[in-house]
Amino acid sequence: MCKINHVERVFLDSLAEQNETFRGLFKRSCQEAQNDNNALSLALKAVRTQNVILSTDLEATRKEVKDLKAALSKDFDDKLADIRNELLEFRVETHGQLASLGTHLAELIAFLTKGSDDKKREDSSSRHRQPPPDDQSRPSGGGGGTGNGADEQSRPVGSGSRGES
Repeated sequence: MCKINHVERVFLDSLAEQNETFRGLFKRSCQEAQNDNNALSLALKAVRTQNVILSTDLEATRKEVKDLKAALSKDFDDKLADIRNELLEFRVETHGQLASLGTHLAELIAFLTKGSDDKKREDSSSRHRQPPPDDQSRPSGGGGGTGNGADEQSRPVGSGSRGES
């Protein structure tokens, strides 16, 4: 019996030792699992924090882009309005200058036409005032009669060219 007791005791001691070893392994595994869980929790918190920061930055960037877009759109609209106003002013000014130019041109044409008409009247009135043909050959009217004949030749040519233009 002693041997059986001894074998039983060795067996029980061996079981107790294995039990302690397994308990130690189980306890270390639980601690490692807890440590891994804590590490993963910290990593998850860090990821969540980064996600919040990135979301905040993304919102800030979106707002900034929206503000820039609005500012650029307003600036573009303002510049477009300025260009349209300048174009309208240019058109009005050009129209006014064109009207003024037309008026001046009409006045110039009227002046030239009046001058031409005055010369025509002058020519026709000087023809009626000329002394009779027998007086033109007289020596006393000498220079005046010959001068009028030269004037008659030059005036119709000049007045005719002005009347056509």
